[in-house]
Amino acid sequence: MQLSGDFSKINFATLLNLSFNSKLNGKLTIQEGIEIAEVFLLDGMPVYATLGVLIGLDAILEIFLWQEANFFYEENNDIGGLNFPLIINMEPAGIIQSGVEYVKKRIFLNELGITVNSVLIPTSDAYNLLSQSSDNFLKFIIDRLNGINTIAKAFESLNLSLNELIDLLYKLINQKLVVTIEPNENSKSINLDTLPSWVIDKLLQDNSNINQAIIDLVVWADRAKAILVLLEKDLKMTIDELAKKLEMDNFEEDDFYTLLNQGSDEINASVQPLFGEFGLNQ
Repeated sequence: MQLSGDFSKINFATLLNLSFNSKLNGKLTIQEGIEIAEVFLLDGMPVYATLGVLIGLDAILEIFLWQEANFFYEENNDIGGLNFPLIINMEPAGIIQSGVEYVKKRIFLNELGITVNSVLIPTSDAYNLLSQSSDNFLKFIIDRLNGINTIAKAFESLNLSLNELIDLLYKLINQKLVVTIEPNENSKSINLDTLPSWVIDKLLQDNSNINQAIIDLVVWADRAKAILVLLEKDLKMTIDELAKKLEMDNFEEDDFYTLLNQGSDEINASVQPLFGEFGLNQ
C-alpha cells in the first residue's frame, strides 16, 4: 500500500487510525523541518518509534505537536522480525487520547516558558498539603525544588520519561504547588553589606549557605502565613458559634477576647480544640 502526504491534509491522529484500520506492517517516516521520526507498525499497531534521542511512546507523543510534517509509508511484512524491542503496548485510541493530553500539557508549560533549565520553588499550598499528607514522593519532589536546582538537576535521579516529566510538572504547577523563579531574579547576588550582622549570624545558624538560608526563611514564612490564615478562619467560625450559644446578636471579636481574659469556661472550652489543632498552647 502506498501512503504519503502531509499533516495539513491528514493529521497524526488520523494517520494512526488509518494505519490501524488498514492493518499496516511497515514503517512510517515523518519529517518536520530537520527532525525525522520513524514509527514502526505491526498489524496496524505502533510498536516502536524513534525521534532523535526519544524512543517509544515519548517519540510518538512528541509527533502530536507537529503541524506541518510530511510523511511516507514503507511496507515491510517482516516488521515483527526486526531487531528492536516492541515497547509500545497501546492501541491507537489510547495513544491518541494520550497525545491530546500531552499537547495540552506542553502548551500550558510552553506558555509559562518552562524548560528543563527553569527553577521552581514550592508555594505555601505545597507545605499545607505536605502537613496533611504522608506522600513520601511528593515530599521528595518538594524538597528537590528548592529555588536553586533547575528542573533537570532536581529530577535527574528519578529517570523519568519525557511524558512522565511533563505530566509531573503540569500537575505541580497547575495545582499551584510550585511557582517559577525568573532566571534574572534567581541569579541576583545578595548584598550582605546591607544586612545587620545579627541577621547574618542568625541565618548562618540555620544554614552555612546564606543564599539557601534566606530561601528557607522565605519558604517557612509563607508556611507560617498559611497557618495564620487557617487560624483566623477557624477563629471566625468559633466566634460565630459562640455568638449563637450565648444568644448575643452583636458578639464581636473584642467581646471574645474580653471573655477569654476573664477566664470564661465556655470560651476556654471553645478555643482548646482550635489551639490543639495546630499543636499550640493557649
